[in-house]
Amino acid sequence: MKSLLKLIAGGTAVFMLLAVGQEWDFFKTAWFGADEPVSAPPEVDRKEVEESLRRTLIVIGHLYGSGGDRRFAERLAISSAILDEVIEDVRYLGRQHLVQEQTLTDLEILELDTLSADRVELRTREQWLVRVLSTTSQLAIGPAQSHVSHGRYLLSRGGKGWSVAAWEMVSPASPSDGPAGPQGSRD
Repeated sequence: MKSLLKLIAGGTAVFMLLAVGQEWDFFKTAWFGADEPVSAPPEVDRKEVEESLRRTLIVIGHLYGSGGDRRFAERLAISSAILDEVIEDVRYLGRQHLVQEQTLTDLEILELDTLSADRVELRTREQWLVRVLSTTSQLAIGPAQSHVSHGRYLLSRGGKGWSVAAWEMVSPASPSDGPAGPQGSRD
């Protein structure tokens, strides 16, 4: 019985040594700490990303103001899920006999987090001027309203440049909400 226990203990020790040897890269950092410095995320051209988002928001404003003209939709650098959301919102307004003219008057990038060479998350403060028109009378429904919104955008770089992959409006009091990957509305 003693020899069987010695054999099992010896086999277990050899197995453990071989397992550690095979996975040495994992074990050396777990046991001894990382000996290689953590690489910084790649540099991203902040102005290029900001201009891409600005163009996208301006074209979305034109899409709303046109009542859903597909020519604007075709020019948007956004995911199909976001496009569907915007189109549905424009259609809802249309069913109410309304058109919403949205003008981006200021875009401030509060934070830019580089997730990889081709993915960034932006947090913004946006100033919008919104005017609602009746499609039946072509008259404004009240005065134009100015409002500030705070957004979180996930942008991805592809063959045609940066595009908005996901978005959500956030409270200005929650600058550190969750990881990238939001979906939300721009009401």
